[in-house]
Amino acid sequence: MDQNGSIDSYEFVAALSLLSNSSLDEKAELIFNLYDFDKSKSLEKDEIIVLVTNTLSAMNAMNKKAPPTIKEIEQKLKSFGTQADTNGDGSISLTEFKKYIKKDKQILEALCNFGVAKSDDLGTDFGSGEGGAPDCDSDLEEEINPKALKNSQKKNNVKNGINDKMNVVDEFGDEEVDAGD
Repeated sequence: MDQNGSIDSYEFVAALSLLSNSSLDEKAELIFNLYDFDKSKSLEKDEIIVLVTNTLSAMNAMNKKAPPTIKEIEQKLKSFGTQADTNGDGSISLTEFKKYIKKDKQILEALCNFGVAKSDDLGTDFGSGEGGAPDCDSDLEEEINPKALKNSQKKNNVKNGINDKMNVVDEFGDEEVDAGD
């Protein structure tokens, strides 16, 4: 943010905050661009291998499971290749990537379990990929975004990057000393 060529902790947290408030399509585009190493606007086989390996490793770690085996990675690569590459050209475009994320049962379960996606992000083809729709908590979005927080001054300040110490009275009449907490 200060154009000094490095990211400090404040800039990192600000970026995470922006990312957490972005749509599933925006998150997918960011992930796609992170793995499009050659900036070709498509994911080639070597980039897909790194993406799938990192994703499975992260998902297993979040679920306190052992790292994925080579066999599990190969199975996911095969599934990803056949389901995501809809035009059969051997690479994955951003459009194909976004569509695949919204259809893969394992990805959708992770998105639901970790509160990364909202129901309106998932679209009408939610879970229509392999194995059908995942078992998700039906009121997960309400739990993640309670109505009481919808118009919260504190939430709006955080969302808009206001981190100044100030006295704010929220919609419940409670005084908040630090709007950034």
